[in-house]
Amino acid sequence: MKIFSLIFMVVYLFGCNAGNENVAYSESTAMVEDAVNQTETAKMDVDKDLQQSMLIKRGNVAFQTDNVEQKHHQIIAMVQKFGGYVSNDNNYITSDRKTFNTEVRLPKQNFDNFLTELSKGVAHYDHKEISVEDVTEEFVDIQARLKTKKELEARYIELLGKAKTVSEMLEIEKQIGELQSDIESIEGRMKYLTQQVQFSTLHISYYQKTAVGNQFGQQFLNGFKNGWNNLIWFFVGLVNIWPFILIFGFMLFLFIKWLRRRK
Repeated sequence: MKIFSLIFMVVYLFGCNAGNENVAYSESTAMVEDAVNQTETAKMDVDKDLQQSMLIKRGNVAFQTDNVEQKHHQIIAMVQKFGGYVSNDNNYITSDRKTFNTEVRLPKQNFDNFLTELSKGVAHYDHKEISVEDVTEEFVDIQARLKTKKELEARYIELLGKAKTVSEMLEIEKQIGELQSDIESIEGRMKYLTQQVQFSTLHISYYQKTAVGNQFGQQFLNGFKNGWNNLIWFFVGLVNIWPFILIFGFMLFLFIKWLRRRK
């Protein structure tokens, strides 16, 4: 009987120690399963908090104007008036026109008013396209994921204080690191979507046609200047190679003299 009692005590103590060593992993597994089950609930909570749709509005217009520089100054003044900013601005000149491309970001509530005021000085649009993208579902989804991952991170940090072995600590810290990386990625996407929703984007391309007669006169004047410059550089080149010209002339003189003696 004593032998059986001793064996029972050893088995009981061994089982208790094994249970203590695996408690962290059991709690960790339960936390992951619980977080997955709470994702849909988090989506419903976020959806209740989101009172209006998340809409991204973009526009692209092109038109002709009589004075492209003046129109450019007007657009910059209008952007400041409606609380926006210029995100990109460039211009170029071709054979028959001078073109400006200005990309502006405007508060979503001022986008339509800005476009209406811009249209006042435009006879007709060569191109006009306004698009609206609804990102409400994506925003709700990533908000729910963010909430779930932050809760899971907090519970992992709490579990880290209960870890009893180095292997348990390393495993939990690995999970926390992965969660933090996911959280940063989700927060970056949320920030991008929020900025796109709050500020609408409008790309404006406007141009001024140039007169053909003026172009011909300018090209003629440029050709005359280029010809004069080329003549100057020709004489400069001759001065740089004068020794070779002198040698060539002397050799030509000897050759002609030799021909005359031969005749």
